[in-house]
Amino acid sequence: MYYCGDCSIGFEKFGLKANHIRWHHGKRDVSNLKIAMQKSNINKYGEWINVKCKHSECNNLIKQRSKNKKRKYCSVSCSNKNRDIRWSKESKKKLSESISKLWKSGTYDHLEPPPKLFSSKREREIVKFFKDKYPEYKFKSGGMLKYNNFLISRDLYSDELKICFEYDGIWHFKDIHGQLKNKQEKDKQLENWCIVNNYRLIRINADEELLNKDIEKLIFERTEQVIKIGKYKKIERS
Repeated sequence: MYYCGDCSIGFEKFGLKANHIRWHHGKRDVSNLKIAMQKSNINKYGEWINVKCKHSECNNLIKQRSKNKKRKYCSVSCSNKNRDIRWSKESKKKLSESISKLWKSGTYDHLEPPPKLFSSKREREIVKFFKDKYPEYKFKSGGMLKYNNFLISRDLYSDELKICFEYDGIWHFKDIHGQLKNKQEKDKQLENWCIVNNYRLIRINADEELLNKDIEKLIFERTEQVIKIGKYKKIERS
C-alpha cells in the first residue's frame, strides 16, 4: 500500500497516490513524485536505450526500454527490405504460389478470422452451437470467398456438408449508412457461388427468431439448394 503523507489515505498503486496528491493537495510540489515514478518505470521496464535497426543498410536508432525490447526495425520499410535479403528466391516463389493457389481456388480461409464486429448475439449463439455440437462436420465462421471481384464472408459454413448458413439482420434489408447496395450485391454473389460450386445455402431473416432445433432441421432434413426463411426479394442472378 502507498499512503499519502498528509491524510494517511492508502492506495494500492503508486500512480493512484500520485494523482491524489496532485489533485487533492494541488499546491504541493510534486517533483519528488515525478522522480519516484521515473524510478518505478525503470525498475519495471528498464532504462531507455538506443538500439540499432537490424537492417544492414540502415543506421537509424530505435529508442525503447531495455526490459521491453520488441522492435527490431525502425520502420515497416526496413523490415520488408530485410525480409527480401533473408528470404531465398525459392522461399519467395513458394509463398507466392501458395497464396495464389488459395485465391484462385475461390477461398482464403486457411487462417481463422477474427470475430465479426457487427455480428449479433443470436448469430454468435448459432455459430457456437453448431461448432460445439457437430465437430465432425468442421463448422467454421467468417473465412473469405473471392468471387466476381467481391470478398464475401459467411456466418457459418461446413465444407464437409457443402453448406453455407446466413443469419441476416437489419443490415441486409435497410440502408443505414449507404451500405445496402453493396451488402445485397454480396448476398447475390454468395448465392451464385453456392449454386456454381454445388453448395446448399440457407438464409434466415433474423426477425423469424428460429430455434436451434429448427435450424438443425433446415440443415439436415431439407434438400433444396437455396432456402430462404422470412421476407426476401427475389435475387436476379448474373
